[in-house]
Amino acid sequence: MCGIVGYISSTSYNLDNHLLALKHRGPDSSGVYYNTQLGLGHTRLSIVDTGAEADQPFISKNQQYIIVFNGEIYNFKALRDMLKTKGYSFSTTSDTEVLLNTYMEYGTDMFTHLDGMFAFTIFDKTKNVILCARDHLGIKPFYYHLDNCNREFFFASELSAIFTFPIKKQISKDAIAEFLFNGWLYEPDTGYQNIYKLHPGEYLQIELDSFKVTKELYFDIATKEPPKSFTTIEDNIRHSIALQSYNEVQIGNFFSGGIDSTVIASLLNHKTKNLTIDYGVESFKEDAYFAKKIASILDLNIGFIEISTNMSALEQIQYVAKSTEDLVSDFTFLATEEISQESKKQDYKIMLSGMGADELFCGYPRYKMIHYDTLYRTMALLLRPLYPILKRKRSIAKKIDRFYAYLSIKSFGVAYSQLLGYFSYDEINILIKDKDSIKKFESKIDNLLLPVKHLSKLKQAMYLDIYGFLSHNFMISDKASMLHSIELRVPLATKEILKKNFYSHETELLSLKKTKLQLRKILYKILPKNYVDRKKAGFNPPLDQIIDSIGKQQILNILKDSEINKYLNTVAINTIIKNHFENKENNTYKIWQLLYLHYWIQYNSKVLVTQQK
Repeated sequence: MCGIVGYISSTSYNLDNHLLALKHRGPDSSGVYYNTQLGLGHTRLSIVDTGAEADQPFISKNQQYIIVFNGEIYNFKALRDMLKTKGYSFSTTSDTEVLLNTYMEYGTDMFTHLDGMFAFTIFDKTKNVILCARDHLGIKPFYYHLDNCNREFFFASELSAIFTFPIKKQISKDAIAEFLFNGWLYEPDTGYQNIYKLHPGEYLQIELDSFKVTKELYFDIATKEPPKSFTTIEDNIRHSIALQSYNEVQIGNFFSGGIDSTVIASLLNHKTKNLTIDYGVESFKEDAYFAKKIASILDLNIGFIEISTNMSALEQIQYVAKSTEDLVSDFTFLATEEISQESKKQDYKIMLSGMGADELFCGYPRYKMIHYDTLYRTMALLLRPLYPILKRKRSIAKKIDRFYAYLSIKSFGVAYSQLLGYFSYDEINILIKDKDSIKKFESKIDNLLLPVKHLSKLKQAMYLDIYGFLSHNFMISDKASMLHSIELRVPLATKEILKKNFYSHETELLSLKKTKLQLRKILYKILPKNYVDRKKAGFNPPLDQIIDSIGKQQILNILKDSEINKYLNTVAINTIIKNHFENKENNTYKIWQLLYLHYWIQYNSKVLVTQQK
């Protein structure tokens, strides 16, 4: 796991300065490479072949190919053996050299051979082109700025490094409506004018002589044929865990006692330490209790991470708004960073995580609502008289709001956003002053769904989540863990598992009572059913207490003179706050999102412009 940065420009840049913004991603070493109008930089977190010979930028033996690479190629040993049969020899045992040689052999057909998480740039001197790529599911980030008129291209692992180049930092006002719908943005958008991400499963190629730019999706689950493999999901998971638990440094598993982390812990083929999180909240304490019980049954080596923060409630929100960089209001950033920090103190470099299982194995309760749509619509009619009462119950208010908002909209893509974000369509219409930005979001999500319109609503929801909700989760976890030089691996989220599950029959994925049926079946063989089927708390901080501790008047004062009032209806903002503190509604998450937006704009730019593509 590392950090990469680079440029194509008629202006030369000293990349040593730009690499300082990525030092936390790769504290072990750094390097630069320059060619006419081109520079490549790299900071390294040594994982595979920790010797200096594997440092980057890595140059091929014939000096014609140069790579900077962030990530891990899990099947690099098999690839190396295959490449040896084709006459390649190797001077290191690194996956970097294997990746570069795979390109030398296959060119842009290389991606079918790769199993891993990656973002890389290769300079091919034989063709005078650069190739930039991001892994199949978008686990690793790749940010870029492309200026065709001035023939300039800048890229980096994080936005902080992108903005060390002379790029005007402007926020897109079109992003604000989409942000209110989701709490994040569908890629390739970042919230900034002319700053994008490579899409998961996409490569970008630039011919340096002509500055001809080619972009292509090399992997999109919607265009893939159903897999013909006869391997089971359990076999796929075992294989993935075996590959991803290979290490030359200390490796651990974030273990909550929930389904995902328990599957990983139970299938690990060695005594990797499982670290359980105690966040000082009652629901986390219950998880910790069951984690101990499960660890005893499975004979797991278990340790505990106790996390807390010295920051005030408001300071926590400010920190998240500043650290996410992208427009993503995910408060779990703070907890992820804290557990990464504690892992680092215990000398870990790699941690396994069950992230991605909810999207690939149908783990979210909203999937049941979509699959059993008729039943839930009937329930909605029966519960309608109780709606005002239910909205005042803090424990379920958010779910009730989302439930009725989803049922009220005809367009599936927009309706589905109601199950993800905190504001209803009607509320956003009242809040947003620029109604065109709402129409642009509706058009954007309708276009996103075009490749899967022929599939069921459940598969459409999975598709949106894989290329939206999951991508934002990966981004949050990558940034938070890499702040403390921790490589996070996600063995339940691979292209093979995705292909297998996406084309599975829906009854194999979930039922009216249960989600993640395939993962539960694995655990039923080794654990009591009540351990497997217990209610999971989720990785959610106590936002109710955080917002309440800030208080009504302070929140009103903060937002009174905020830049967001230029783009959002001030009266509507105040109504949301007052209704919450007068116990008419539970608007915790809406207030959190408004505070996040306020601070995110404050930390980034006061100039909002219409996005152009």
